[in-house]
Amino acid sequence: MKSRRWLILTISMAFGILSANLFLTYELDVYGIMRDPHGRSLATSGLRIPSTDDRVSKYLLNERYVPSNFDGILIGTSTTGNWKPGLIHGYNIYNESLAGGNTTEEKILVEQALPTGKFRIALCVLSPFMVGSHALKEGLGQVRRREVLGSINTFGEEGAKALAALHLQKSTFFPDGSRELFVPTRIEDLPANFFDIDPQAVRDYRSLIQTLQAHGIRIVYILPPLYKPIYDAHRGQFQQFLQQMQTELPEAPLIDFTAGEYDAYNNDRQNFSEGMHMSPEGAVKISKILDRKLQSLLDS
Repeated sequence: MKSRRWLILTISMAFGILSANLFLTYELDVYGIMRDPHGRSLATSGLRIPSTDDRVSKYLLNERYVPSNFDGILIGTSTTGNWKPGLIHGYNIYNESLAGGNTTEEKILVEQALPTGKFRIALCVLSPFMVGSHALKEGLGQVRRREVLGSINTFGEEGAKALAALHLQKSTFFPDGSRELFVPTRIEDLPANFFDIDPQAVRDYRSLIQTLQAHGIRIVYILPPLYKPIYDAHRGQFQQFLQQMQTELPEAPLIDFTAGEYDAYNNDRQNFSEGMHMSPEGAVKISKILDRKLQSLLDS
């Protein structure tokens, strides 16, 4: 009799825990999949525990949240991760940039949002970082929708939301996909393999842009700023890289932030963290410059 009571109690406790988890998952709905995400403000978190990464979170956010709330995307790496899409007028742009990301990973994110999205513009970053590898990091190629119901990544996101609600953790990731960057503040030269190109990554970028164009989405390429002394030391390699990308990728307008008209920005040490990534102030400045340039480019 006692064993029967113990079994009933155990099953009841397990059912209660499962029910509580499902209720919490539904109420928090950290990825905007279980409830209508339109008009909500959802962001990945900076809580770092094993097996968590904003790649997984952004993939799941791209299923419903991104296509329900945005009509433009910024495709990039950590160099554009802290750019502020909210400063760009005329569009509601989501920043898809990933730390250490590449075109293959960005392709997976964006193609998750395309079936239900109504995007009008895609800002596509041209950087050797983007095409230096096609490796998928942190299990991005193995994400499944059922993770919403329970996974280390989901529990981490839910825990981060609880900490933020209790004012125990500062939010460093934002609902428009941008984030704060924590990189060295000393100027460093480019890595020795910076200009190495992965042919598969280039093919994936070409395929992604062709898909975007097939959906009627306007493409604008962006060559990000670079601290001018570093750019000058590698000018020939950058020009060769740009020529190769313009040959390999579909034709579209280009905003080249390494051009002479942006020398004042690129010569200002305060705009950069370590030469390639923007400082918080530099990210705000370049986002405003990008806004003005887009207005001029798209109105012409």
